[in-house]
Amino acid sequence: MVANWTFNNTLTPTTGTHNSASHAALSPAVPKGEYNGGTVYYGLNGWPTGTAVDPTMYLEFSVTSNPGQQLHLETIELVMRRSNLGSPSGGGPRAWVLRSSLDDFTSDVSSGALTIPSSTFTVHFGTEFLYLSSTVTFRLYGYDAHVNPGGSNRFVFDNIRITGLSILPVQFTGISGSIMPSGPVIKWNIEGGNIVDFTLERSADGTLFSNVTRVKNEGSTTYTATDYTANRNIPKLFYRVKATLQHGEIIYSDIMILHQSLQEALNIRHISSNGSNLRLEVYAPEPGIARITIATFDGRTVFQQSANVTRGVQEITMQTGAAAPVISVMTISTANGMASKQFLR
Repeated sequence: MVANWTFNNTLTPTTGTHNSASHAALSPAVPKGEYNGGTVYYGLNGWPTGTAVDPTMYLEFSVTSNPGQQLHLETIELVMRRSNLGSPSGGGPRAWVLRSSLDDFTSDVSSGALTIPSSTFTVHFGTEFLYLSSTVTFRLYGYDAHVNPGGSNRFVFDNIRITGLSILPVQFTGISGSIMPSGPVIKWNIEGGNIVDFTLERSADGTLFSNVTRVKNEGSTTYTATDYTANRNIPKLFYRVKATLQHGEIIYSDIMILHQSLQEALNIRHISSNGSNLRLEVYAPEPGIARITIATFDGRTVFQQSANVTRGVQEITMQTGAAAPVISVMTISTANGMASKQFLR
């Protein structure tokens, strides 16, 4: 519960732990407000007889989140009626409208008809009433009033109850990354609740992002994800994290730039030649099978060989015979990337 006004000889509400609420109050244009039997409160006289709302005639009440919290309003339950006095009875407004300060009381949140016995109206709020960090004020308007002989023009309030949650606002408090043998590992910190899941996103230019992987919310404040599909030959990658909240709202972390050094990508460090022998110094980020190709500058392949590589720096020796021309291009490729280097025999 966020707030409840019982009107049992008081206009003061009971509230939730992490929010406050105002007293209920009739607008200055309403001539008089009184209790009846200590269980209901009514505004007496002045309610317009026309079929349009008078913006000066209303009952007003507000709810406010505590500092550092957000209000997530779900429903408002209104128990109301018109007067049961007179012969025949039924004086007072026959229609009501609820509006809010979110749009300066210009549009209807809800509306309905007032009867002689109390009726309960349950209004489900829209998404505009989620994640509220400031005060929201409501106004109940009565109109289309009718007064019978001996009756009174009364708008009677029995109970008003607002339900919802007070939650911590969701915010990213940090994002960082590191290069590991299996790929870039991204770590982020989060505060707040109401999160469904996270999506790690990657970009090569900092503008166009694509999804890498999804991470389920497990109620923690720290999460990590590995980008197994990152291209190791791109020197700079951009990452961000998208958090999807329960009602579809999306928030993003800051963009983090991760620099991939050559040491962390497949690369040919050095090539030396001794007659028909070639010696390669290669760095491989992960073990596997490497395909080594020697080609001319016009792209004609003159030699190829496969070799097993381990993680780290290693030497590979090849017997090429007279296949390689004086100026050649050496290419090595594995499941983790590809690297090329020009060399002289």
